[in-house]
Amino acid sequence: MRFFRNILSQLHSYILWALLSAVVWGWIFTSFVCDAPAAKKVVIYVDAPVTMDRELDIRLEEELPRGIRMIRVHPFSYAVFDESALLNADLFVIPASHAEQFAPSFLSVPEGDAEPVEGLRGFTMYDAVSGKGSAGKYIAYESPGDEPENYYLFIGGSTLHAASLTGAGDDAALQVARTLLGIKEE
Repeated sequence: MRFFRNILSQLHSYILWALLSAVVWGWIFTSFVCDAPAAKKVVIYVDAPVTMDRELDIRLEEELPRGIRMIRVHPFSYAVFDESALLNADLFVIPASHAEQFAPSFLSVPEGDAEPVEGLRGFTMYDAVSGKGSAGKYIAYESPGDEPENYYLFIGGSTLHAASLTGAGDDAALQVARTLLGIKEE
């Protein structure tokens, strides 16, 4: 009987230890086991509601560029969007009205299917006039103002995956951008 009283008096300590252990192991699992280093991962920030971000990750991972293990899509919120996001993301999907604000953080992509936006060249993701765009099943394009506006895909200036533009790493960001642009309305 004394043994059970001793266990019951320590029950809060056991529960606290179990909760702390679950949190620590969860952090280790998500941070180290299920994640990839920046050189093996392409990160995409989308300035629109992403209705199915994990499904879009999986769809983009069907055509992984060589050397890349993971693609992560994050709907961005200005509450968590800061300098570290600009440094850690490879691709950005943003409306034309925000292009100027973040322009110093983007690379101009080569001409061709890119369109000039606020002095930069970005890929057109969504055309407001026609109401059609790439990955419309996954991204709910909204206009921040009253007027509908176009969305563009830009490459982050600190990406490790734009060798043809920066000379470093590989061209995985451009390959993922082309895959993303290739997801048409279904």
